[in-house]
Amino acid sequence: MNFIETRIAKQVIAGLVHAGFSVTVNDGEENTDVVRSTNQAAIFRAMGTTDEEYLIAFDAEGKRVGFVWLIYGNGCDLISDYTDKPEIEAALAKATALANTF
Repeated sequence: MNFIETRIAKQVIAGLVHAGFSVTVNDGEENTDVVRSTNQAAIFRAMGTTDEEYLIAFDAEGKRVGFVWLIYGNGCDLISDYTDKPEIEAALAKATALANTF
Protein backbone atom coordinates (compact mmCIF):
# COMPACT_ATOMS: atom_id res chain seq x y z
CA MET A 1 0.00 0.00 0.00
CA ASN A 2 1.55 3.28 -1.08
CA PHE A 3 1.23 6.70 0.59
CA ILE A 4 -1.89 7.76 -1.33
CA GLU A 5 -3.63 4.42 -0.74
CA THR A 6 -2.74 4.55 2.95
CA ARG A 7 -4.34 7.97 3.36
CA ILE A 8 -7.47 6.94 1.48
CA ALA A 9 -7.76 3.60 3.31
CA LYS A 10 -7.50 5.30 6.70
CA GLN A 11 -10.22 7.76 5.66
CA VAL A 12 -12.45 4.88 4.50
CA ILE A 13 -12.03 3.20 7.88
CA ALA A 14 -12.68 6.43 9.79
CA GLY A 15 -15.76 7.17 7.72
CA LEU A 16 -17.26 3.75 8.30
CA VAL A 17 -16.54 3.73 12.03
CA HIS A 18 -17.74 7.32 12.54
CA ALA A 19 -20.94 6.44 10.70
CA GLY A 20 -21.61 3.83 13.39
CA PHE A 21 -20.54 0.72 11.51
CA SER A 22 -18.31 -2.07 12.70
CA VAL A 23 -15.96 -3.51 10.10
CA THR A 24 -14.79 -6.97 9.08
CA VAL A 25 -11.70 -7.20 6.88
CA ASN A 26 -12.03 -9.90 4.20
CA ASP A 27 -9.03 -10.70 1.98
CA GLY A 28 -11.20 -11.87 -0.90
CA GLU A 29 -11.31 -15.46 0.30
CA GLU A 30 -11.83 -15.33 4.05
CA ASN A 31 -12.21 -12.96 6.94
CA THR A 32 -9.08 -11.89 8.79
CA ASP A 33 -8.86 -11.88 12.59
CA VAL A 34 -10.58 -8.48 12.55
CA VAL A 35 -14.30 -9.18 12.66
CA ARG A 36 -16.94 -6.52 13.35
CA SER A 37 -14.40 -4.17 14.89
CA THR A 38 -14.52 -0.43 15.52
CA ASN A 39 -10.83 -0.25 16.39
CA GLN A 40 -9.47 1.78 13.49
CA ALA A 41 -5.83 0.88 14.13
CA ALA A 42 -6.62 -2.86 14.26
CA ILE A 43 -8.67 -2.64 11.08
CA PHE A 44 -5.83 -0.88 9.26
CA ARG A 45 -3.22 -3.36 10.53
CA ALA A 46 -5.29 -6.25 9.14
CA MET A 47 -5.32 -4.71 5.67
CA GLY A 48 -2.83 -4.95 2.82
CA THR A 49 -2.04 -8.67 2.97
CA THR A 50 -3.43 -9.33 -0.51
CA ASP A 51 -3.90 -7.35 -3.74
CA GLU A 52 -7.52 -6.61 -2.90
CA GLU A 53 -9.79 -6.62 0.11
CA TYR A 54 -13.33 -6.06 1.18
CA LEU A 55 -14.27 -4.01 4.19
CA ILE A 56 -17.66 -5.34 5.24
CA ALA A 57 -19.81 -2.91 7.23
CA PHE A 58 -22.24 -3.99 9.95
CA ASP A 59 -24.80 -1.91 11.81
CA ALA A 60 -25.15 -1.76 15.62
CA GLU A 61 -27.33 -4.88 15.62
CA GLY A 62 -24.71 -6.86 13.70
CA LYS A 63 -26.62 -6.87 10.40
CA ARG A 64 -24.47 -6.64 7.28
CA VAL A 65 -25.13 -3.28 5.63
CA GLY A 66 -22.66 -3.27 2.77
CA PHE A 67 -19.07 -3.46 1.62
CA VAL A 68 -16.20 -1.43 0.21
CA TRP A 69 -13.94 -3.19 -2.30
CA LEU A 70 -10.35 -1.96 -2.29
CA ILE A 71 -7.82 -2.87 -4.97
CA TYR A 72 -4.20 -2.00 -4.20
CA GLY A 73 -1.90 -0.65 -6.87
CA ASN A 74 -4.54 1.69 -8.28
CA GLY A 75 -3.40 4.72 -6.29
CA CYS A 76 -6.20 7.27 -6.02
CA ASP A 77 -8.61 4.70 -7.48
CA LEU A 78 -8.17 2.44 -4.43
CA ILE A 79 -11.94 2.29 -3.87
CA SER A 80 -12.98 0.00 -6.69
CA ASP A 81 -16.63 -0.54 -5.72
CA TYR A 82 -19.00 -0.30 -2.78
CA THR A 83 -22.58 -1.04 -1.87
CA ASP A 84 -24.89 1.50 -3.48
CA LYS A 85 -26.71 2.65 -0.35
CA PRO A 86 -26.97 6.21 0.93
CA GLU A 87 -25.47 5.33 4.31
CA ILE A 88 -22.39 3.75 2.71
CA GLU A 89 -21.98 6.63 0.26
CA ALA A 90 -22.20 9.10 3.16
CA ALA A 91 -19.59 7.14 5.13
CA LEU A 92 -17.25 7.25 2.12
CA ALA A 93 -17.79 10.92 1.25
CA LYS A 94 -14.53 12.20 2.80
CA ALA A 95 -12.49 9.30 1.38
CA THR A 96 -13.93 9.92 -2.08
CA ALA A 97 -13.20 13.65 -1.82
CA LEU A 98 -9.65 12.89 -0.69
CA ALA A 99 -9.11 10.47 -3.59
CA ASN A 100 -10.28 13.17 -6.01
CA THR A 101 -7.51 15.52 -4.80
CA PHE A 102 -4.74 13.29 -6.16
